[in-house]
Parts: sequence; structure tokens; C-alpha cells
Amino acid sequence: MINDKDLFHGAVFSRIISERAVYIKKHNNNISSYVINDKSAIYIKYSQKRISPWIFTFAQTHVDEIKKIKDGFKDVLFC
Repeated sequence: MINDKDLFHGAVFSRIISERAVYIKKHNNNISSYVINDKSAIYIKYSQKRISPWIFTFAQTHVDEIKKIKDGFKDVLFC
């Protein structure tokens, strides 16, 4: 069975790869951050709430991971 995280992350990846060929890998085995073509990083958050406004919270572990990404890559995307 495909879990919600995989569905939401897959939607992001689908949009990215529809534009061009890319290589995507996890960043530090974190479930929310990925590296694209060894050049850019992406951090994915999702909400299961059906109706907006969608509010996203970032725990300290999320902030720490984002700081690691920011230190290693010039371009960091949030999706």
C-alpha cells in the first residue's frame, strides 16, 4: 500500500521530472529532503487538511535539517 507521504512526494517529483531528466536522491536519509542533480535541494512538507488555509509547522528537527541543506546547496526549494 502506498502511504500519504509517498503520494504527496510523488506529486512533487512528477512535476520536476516532467520538465527534464533529473537524478533525485535523499539528503542525509531524511524523509523530507532530497537532492536534485547533485546541485539543488528540495524540502517537502504536506498537509492532509482538505480545505485551506494550510498551516505548516516546523519542529526543531525540521529546522535543523533545513539549516544543513542551506549550508550545502546554493538553491533550496520548499514544496
